[in-house]
Amino acid sequence: MPGTVAGQLARLQLGAVVRVVARDPAREVFGRVLEVQSHALTLRPLGWLRDESLTVLADVIERVEPAPLDERAFRMIASRQQAARKEEHRGT
Repeated sequence: MPGTVAGQLARLQLGAVVRVVARDPAREVFGRVLEVQSHALTLRPLGWLRDESLTVLADVIERVEPAPLDERAFRMIASRQQAARKEEHRGT
């Protein structure tokens, strides 16, 4: 999705599956859009075991783009997110 982050957020539809890349290139999340505001995006991250949501502030978003949602892609996404969470826990 080209354009500013605010423009990208304005074009999102509830329920869409997206990839959100943060300004820190090591941080990204795939999720289903639950809520869009001018300053934040709330997602249900794919691959999370619990029924939780994640709010990402527009200030830290580099870009938002559509994400594929087939079974193979979902497994890859879930695996990457699980590995990232394990790495975060090791650091604390």
